[in-house]
Amino acid sequence: MLASYERLDRPFALPDPVTCADPAEATKAQALVRYLAHAFSPFEFRTAEPASETTIAGVLDAVEALLDG
Repeated sequence: MLASYERLDRPFALPDPVTCADPAEATKAQALVRYLAHAFSPFEFRTAEPASETTIAGVLDAVEALLDG
């Protein structure tokens, strides 16, 4: 889904984190963007894409882990 969206929306193409002022922060932000770009079952009806079975709590735990990591 992310790859197909990137073809449609070129500004979504993320820069190399090394080119950013804070590469570690940019890496975390890009990981978060990539994770949230996937289809999750609570949002499947909006995208019409097959979604993974993930609870809201699971999504929030994963986001927290990405930001803490």
